[in-house]
Amino acid sequence: MSRRYKILIPILLSLAAIFFYMRWKHEGVEKTFRLFQADSLSIGRIELRKGEQYIILEKQDSLWMMIDPLQWRVQEDLIKNLFRDLINSDISDAVVSESTDNDSYYGLDPAHALQMKLYDRKGGLLDHVFIGNTGNPFDYIRRQGSTSIYQTRTKVANVFIPDAPVWRDISVLNIPESQILRIAVGYRKNSYTLTAELPRWRYTDSRENFVIPVENTAIVRVLNVLNNLNTMQFYDGDNSAYLPLFADPECTVEVFLRHRIMRKLSFARLNDTEFILMLDDDPKVLYGVIFDSINRFTRSAEIFKMLYG
Repeated sequence: MSRRYKILIPILLSLAAIFFYMRWKHEGVEKTFRLFQADSLSIGRIELRKGEQYIILEKQDSLWMMIDPLQWRVQEDLIKNLFRDLINSDISDAVVSESTDNDSYYGLDPAHALQMKLYDRKGGLLDHVFIGNTGNPFDYIRRQGSTSIYQTRTKVANVFIPDAPVWRDISVLNIPESQILRIAVGYRKNSYTLTAELPRWRYTDSRENFVIPVENTAIVRVLNVLNNLNTMQFYDGDNSAYLPLFADPECTVEVFLRHRIMRKLSFARLNDTEFILMLDDDPKVLYGVIFDSINRFTRSAEIFKMLYG
């Protein structure tokens, strides 16, 4: 073999290797695109609907609120996930079907699909999609007016269901310790006051007056529940049947804050194991709470005296 051929063969082999590598790389990379055309920053309202269930979310300043079928704050993590996993998510550009005749097969018929509409702040429609779940590892998605059906990259249809209690923020009360001046508690066995003398607190009732040890856990539990009171049980609508329970509540807590603000918590017994909370004497929405929430306030003076409580 001539020297010339000996030089050319390695070059040709190298070129062939590069050719096949580039071809494999090109064919192996999934092509994706973003189905939703709206700029996420321009979205001011979101409507989710499935059958008779629906919710409407609205951005008010920087906060997302549910405005229909009830008015309440939206769970922050849930709205973040909606944008991350659906609105701002890329999907494969591989078309599963090009016919709306297959909508029922893919769960995309209007009666069964999850529908999502995105609006701008002025109420203009930005996007309208149908999402179907048929038990496969991925969901199917199609834009209104298009015949092209694609697959989502994550399960979304059964995650973002338009069930109002699921979307409602479970936080009821968030009062930081730094804002509290005084806490007045009244329950069937006693009444007492906790006064901020930071970094400590003072306990006072008709017989006792002492500074609570810094290590005492009873005061920590009181402050924690005021700072992070959550519930999954809301009583909306006509609450007139529950109002007689608050004529003689199990416990009342008045929290006096800076800037002459006062928050009132009234706990009433619903049955042997359940309690209802009314905030600020407002009966429009009541909250189901567990016994531990009220138990933190109905402690004896001796518990607040303990080094650890």
